[in-house]
This record gives sequence, structure tokens and C-alpha cells, in this order.
Amino acid sequence: MKRLFISYVALIPMLATSCIFDAPGDDFYRTLWKSEEVSQGPIEVSSISLEFLCNGGALVNLISFSDESLDSIESPDSGQSMQAAKVTRTITGTYFPDGSRVVFDRLSTVVQGNEVIFTEAHRSGDTLFLLWNSENSDAQFTTVLHRKSSYD
Repeated sequence: MKRLFISYVALIPMLATSCIFDAPGDDFYRTLWKSEEVSQGPIEVSSISLEFLCNGGALVNLISFSDESLDSIESPDSGQSMQAAKVTRTITGTYFPDGSRVVFDRLSTVVQGNEVIFTEAHRSGDTLFLLWNSENSDAQFTTVLHRKSSYD
């Protein structure tokens, strides 16, 4: 009996924090989105990925390539070694679903001296329209992402 009680006590925290169940009414729950065509704006990134996690968490990865001098590929013109270095920035925050729309909270970062704030997203099937703005611009930018069925 004592062993059974200990097993139940050990199981309770695991069940309370597990995210094996679906979230009713949340069309974004545990989905992954990616874009290779980032709209022109005040930041230079090569791609954006967005993952909706358990318990209302959101994770954005901004990927850019910087031209750093590295010792791997020799440039035929200059004789110098150059390679584009992949730089990934990860941002975490929370999201609140409302039908085919989601609003973000605390999903911002500073990129190239600009604070970038991801405000909301709109879903249409396997396409997601991610809305964001920058502190140095009055414009709102939209990046189109597509749903991924698995991680690359």
C-alpha cells in the first residue's frame, strides 16, 4: 500500500505539467511555422520560425547570416577567406488564441539596434500571417509563414 501511495504522489507533478492533451479551441497549439521569405523591413533576417508550445508559450527563431571572416572558403577575387556565419536568435513569450487569430505578450527582442515586437498572427489553413513592428518605424510589417509537419 505504501509503495502504491508513493507511486501516485510521484505521478501527480508529472501529470500536472504534461502537455499530452489537446487544447480545445486553440488552432495554434503545438504547431510549427517557418518562412524563408522575410518581408523587407528595418531588420535583416534570412528566415523566421514560430512555434506554439504547451501552456500558451510561443518561441520565435530569427535566423540571419553575417559575413564574418572565417578560415574556410577562399574568395577568388581577394584571396581572403570568407563564409557566411549563421546566427540564430531565440525569443520566448506567451500567446492568447482567439479563433484564427492569436495575440502575443512579451514577444520582442532587439535586432540591429531596433526593438522588434511581434504583436499578433492570423491563420488561414496552413498559412500564417505574422504581424510585427519596430520602434524605429510607424509601419506594421507582415511575414508569411507556412506550417511545417516536422522539424528540419
